[in-house]
Amino acid sequence: MIMSELKLNVFSPYMELHVLEGIDNPDATFTVAELKELVEYAKDFHVEIIPSIQTFGHNNLFLEIPEFNKFSNSPSAFSVQLDPTNPEVSEFLDEIIAKYAAVTTSDFIHINCDEAWELPYGKSGAWAKEIGGISEVYLQHLVKVIDIVNKHGKTAMFWGDMALNHQEIIKHIPKDAVVVNWHYMDSASIPSRLKPFQDTGLRQWGGTWHFKLDESIPGI
Repeated sequence: MIMSELKLNVFSPYMELHVLEGIDNPDATFTVAELKELVEYAKDFHVEIIPSIQTFGHNNLFLEIPEFNKFSNSPSAFSVQLDPTNPEVSEFLDEIIAKYAAVTTSDFIHINCDEAWELPYGKSGAWAKEIGGISEVYLQHLVKVIDIVNKHGKTAMFWGDMALNHQEIIKHIPKDAVVVNWHYMDSASIPSRLKPFQDTGLRQWGGTWHFKLDESIPGI
């Protein structure tokens, strides 16, 4: 209701892979039925729910769950990245994405794939030496997840930071995906970050972390 009053029409809740259906801690997760209820409630206020799922890095809590540590890029050490060489990871992502796709009425599922800083290390690092570098590892994982989302009738969105760090892969990113072009910089940086994706015909949403509140607004 509050989002509707503020004329906001998209809500994309951040979620790791353990959030749906109470894996690990039921108090910190929600069921498919609860997500469906949220989607239906938001629809009445013209707010679109776009699931935002961590499908590569940032799996801090998920990979601490003993049952899923086998999906870790470095199982014997602290790791927050999924292992891109493990076929079971793809199977699990397929299972989870299918559940979200069945519930959301949005055309989109946000797969994140940002800040994959562990690429040079662990299993991804070893694989990178075999296939031509960490940019190729990232690209192959990204394309695989995009394909999974497409399979379930949705369009994948992903953060653009890693592709901007490895611009040689941009021309190989599927054109049916949407780049969410974000960085920890002010809005003046947006044009230079939009261009590499524009040049290859990729759709994108511009975004920035930096903002300044208008102090003239009461209550701000």
